[in-house]
Amino acid sequence: MKILVLGANGQVGSELSAQLDNVLAADRNRFTVIFAGRSTVDVSDLDALRDFLGYHDPNWIINATAYTSVDSAESEVSQAYSVNEHAVRVLADYCATNDANLIHISTDYVFDGSGELPFYEDSEVAPLGVYGASKLAGEEVVRATLERHIILRTAWVFGASGGNFVKTMLRLAETRSELGVVGDQYGAPTSAKGIAKAIAIILSQMSEAESLDERWGTYHYTGKPFVSWAEFAREIFLQAVQLGMISSIAAVNVIATEQYPTAAKRPQNSRLDCSKIRDTFGIESDDWHQSLGEMLNEIKGVSLQ
Repeated sequence: MKILVLGANGQVGSELSAQLDNVLAADRNRFTVIFAGRSTVDVSDLDALRDFLGYHDPNWIINATAYTSVDSAESEVSQAYSVNEHAVRVLADYCATNDANLIHISTDYVFDGSGELPFYEDSEVAPLGVYGASKLAGEEVVRATLERHIILRTAWVFGASGGNFVKTMLRLAETRSELGVVGDQYGAPTSAKGIAKAIAIILSQMSEAESLDERWGTYHYTGKPFVSWAEFAREIFLQAVQLGMISSIAAVNVIATEQYPTAAKRPQNSRLDCSKIRDTFGIESDDWHQSLGEMLNEIKGVSLQ
């Protein structure tokens, strides 16, 4: 069985090698894994992507690629849709034609962020901006084209590779004694390693699943518990000081969303209910406090630039 990982150099993609090895250890000789980053294939080049898929002929595709620049998407609409919808259509078409399976990562931004209760997989979708709309379009393409698929929505991702909120806070703490951080947006920080492990478990359990298997579909996976960005920042600084990564804890001044204007509107409620993935696959959410500590230990002494 051949597995193709697209977006291999991103936050989640870079964690998949170790997690696939760990979870599939007993059957590892059954699987060949191909890792492809942007230097290998640019998914926005749809013809190149089709040729790449035809050449490698995978049985499974894990799509960890995405156009994720939320604010830039408001002006770079075609670029966002090229990666988040059109490339996904190529993947779904390939899988439908070649009897292959797709695991596709999506986002909390498909929701409008209203209310205070967690969103379920079948909650009404209503993206606030281009990024969320383009990711929703990708989801819809997958569902319309392919029976054997897993869509995994997540939020507030952090990991050792790539840029993220944790690294931004650490960089700012090097030169500032206090920071204003939004305190009225809520969600759950989610480790890239935890997402990669969840994907590996799903693939392991679904490797022989037929088209009519009721487990195919959409799932949510995030860390726990829910917090605001300001609360997350405070914990980052606390753990970073304990590890000697920064000299002192920067004061976090809680500000409202309106005080931090951005090109794209952010959902104020990014809470996702993760009971379905737990009940179906036995996958429990990480405690992000512990995952954060593991990530900080991993990047300790590494340049954040």
